[in-house]
Amino acid sequence: MADQGNAQALTGGVQQQAGVGYSYGQNGTPTHYALAEKLAQLEGGGHTVLVPSGLAAITLVSSSVLSAGDHVLLPVSVYGPTLSVTRELFGKWGVRCSVYQDSGADIGQLFEARTRLVWVESPASNSLQMQDVPAIVAAAHAHGADGISVALRAGVDSIEHGTLIDDENIALFKKTGAYYVPTLSTVNGYLERIAKDPNAYPPEVRAKIDWRITITGKALEKATKGGVKIAFGTDAGVSKHGRNADEFELMVQHGMTPQGALVAATINAADLLGWKDRVGSISVGKYADIIATPGNAADNATELTKVSFVMKGGAVIRQQ
Repeated sequence: MADQGNAQALTGGVQQQAGVGYSYGQNGTPTHYALAEKLAQLEGGGHTVLVPSGLAAITLVSSSVLSAGDHVLLPVSVYGPTLSVTRELFGKWGVRCSVYQDSGADIGQLFEARTRLVWVESPASNSLQMQDVPAIVAAAHAHGADGISVALRAGVDSIEHGTLIDDENIALFKKTGAYYVPTLSTVNGYLERIAKDPNAYPPEVRAKIDWRITITGKALEKATKGGVKIAFGTDAGVSKHGRNADEFELMVQHGMTPQGALVAATINAADLLGWKDRVGSISVGKYADIIATPGNAADNATELTKVSFVMKGGAVIRQQ
């Protein structure tokens, strides 16, 4: 299905042929136009493109989204001609492809910065196995540099996770002024559980987790060196609530200074949320939300896990 905005381009000169009887040309026939229109209505689409075969449909999709240097993921049981046309035809144009297991267990390790297309086939042609589409979608959401670029160009205020940030993303962050929120402490739960029980996860899940642990923080290192604005966030719920301050140590391990991490959690976070006139710094007219630690957190970020004083709105909540 194509969106309504592309419908006129896809139908070519259909409107010009109306009322002149049956005609035949490169854009099709009135019969084709009528069928395409009815299918679009049935599916709720803006327009339908009719092609003569499944392989033609597959080639059309690939041609519309792929460019030289791009990367494609296909399941191991993919329809044979799909694999052939990807490797042999698109390969000549500089497109690379990788094959993932039908279960999707290894797909997180195969995503690259230039991964533009993921093919799924359910049920699989050879095994009739159903692929884990939600897991594949989640992996693409969490890691794809292409999605980050699309979001930044669309004008988002921030990108969370951003595991596979690339140079194009860095340039867009700086151009748009968006914040990067790295959420590094999401891996702490994995590390703690594995430390207690190395067999806590089945092998196919453990492979994904090991990849996630290995790559976590590399995007922050790149963003920090590139001058991207950083805001603090933890994705708590994946990591434990109440353990938010663990994020500070990881931010410092991956390229930030302790003072920079503090700024990310106060001034920058307030700015990102649109609350810089109320919170984020100790200033006249702002909420008196203050914490204190035994040592200097601007020198040692782990001090923020040892909060000894809490004031909320001018009222002392905790004092040790």
